[in-house]
Amino acid sequence: MDYFGEQRKIVTPYRPGPGHFAKVKSRLKDGSMTVGQWYYCRDLWHTESRTARQFLYSHVAGKSRAIAAFIHCFEEHLQIAPFSKIGPTQRKTITYIDQSQWWATSMRRSLFTLLLRVAHKYVVDKDNFYEALFSIEMTRQSRPAIERFMEGYATYTGRMRGWYSQFGRAKPMTQERLEKLLV
Repeated sequence: MDYFGEQRKIVTPYRPGPGHFAKVKSRLKDGSMTVGQWYYCRDLWHTESRTARQFLYSHVAGKSRAIAAFIHCFEEHLQIAPFSKIGPTQRKTITYIDQSQWWATSMRRSLFTLLLRVAHKYVVDKDNFYEALFSIEMTRQSRPAIERFMEGYATYTGRMRGWYSQFGRAKPMTQERLEKLLV
């Protein structure tokens, strides 16, 4: 699994609950990554993470491998290259993510954070990819958009910010509108 990285050491002032994001603040001489603020709100995280390609994600204990495998399946389906590199830290509840440049646009990053929120439910042996993918309300409500995105229509043409705001919470999405927004 070349998409699953080696363990890295982090230094964080507190233990975030599952679903939090943080930027790597700095690196110590021994290579350890220091962490600043943790964010649970995806909207706040997007404001903070515009240029961050390397970040940390907290989750329930022992799910780094499941998260890496799920994201790899999604990226492999879309033939993204290079793949994101995801791996464990010494904390069993924190995973590091070296995000592929492909996810750099705002709407793609917003979807990526949603994918992380469901990734821990993926079980490699069961290959329950779609069950995990649509396991939370935000992905279920935006299912037509996620499915279109997975068909290769991965360029967003709208002006709204946030995947869920555009495709889940917004007024009912017609197929015609969806085809204009994801090309």
